[in-house]
Amino acid sequence: DSETAAKKALDALHEQILMEGPESIAAIFMESITGSNGWLLPHPTYMQGVRALCDEYGILMVADEVMTGFGRTGQLFGFQNFPGVIPDMFTFAKGVSGAFQPLSGVGMSDKIFDFYRTNAPAYGSTYSGHPIPVACGYAVVKYILENDIPGHAKKMEATLAEGLARLVATHKSAKQARVIGLAGGVDIAGLDGSSLMKMHQTHPAAGYFKNRLKEEGLITLVRGHHMHCTPPLIISESEITTGIDILDKCFGDLDAFLQQDSS
Repeated sequence: DSETAAKKALDALHEQILMEGPESIAAIFMESITGSNGWLLPHPTYMQGVRALCDEYGILMVADEVMTGFGRTGQLFGFQNFPGVIPDMFTFAKGVSGAFQPLSGVGMSDKIFDFYRTNAPAYGSTYSGHPIPVACGYAVVKYILENDIPGHAKKMEATLAEGLARLVATHKSAKQARVIGLAGGVDIAGLDGSSLMKMHQTHPAAGYFKNRLKEEGLITLVRGHHMHCTPPLIISESEITTGIDILDKCFGDLDAFLQQDSS
């Protein structure tokens, strides 16, 4: 089961820490929820265990919230989906400005920030603190909080999950779907049920599928054997249903393409 698998993964991490020597490890960097590789949802036991190992050995836990931050997963930050897990630092970008302006940053605990208040590092960035992206970020975050965008994403989760599950149940080329909040996607399969190709490979069927999506007016990201489904965080139930209907049609065409390609 998933909890047993999580414990095995933690045992492996613990062994790696001991082998390397805890004193040689400054930090463990990890996505709260893996985005680019297909929205892989870690078990709470795993995330809580990583936090506990970092505490035990004096290692910083740094969460990459670039894809999950600012409401995407139904919480303001992805790590908030795991009770008791608070990273020492977290990186963010994308959602903080709604993609209107390039903006990124790092959040950290008071304990870490207190050090930098009196020990400024000898580091600079040409556009660091640029007033226009910062003003944009302020306006976007204000809107997110005032309109409970994370809550809306959580409310839409069931509609998106049900729609993607229907695709998996209907089409051979739709292998598995995963959703949390408005973060999710579908693994694309060949007719034998295995992944269409490895994540960094190409396949004629993937190109065909991308073109069909474009022809139907649906914009998304297909990377390797995974099709992302990460709509705008203000999307409505009816708009999700419309998108699922388009995907249903395109996955049906992909089934036919794969069948024809194998004959």
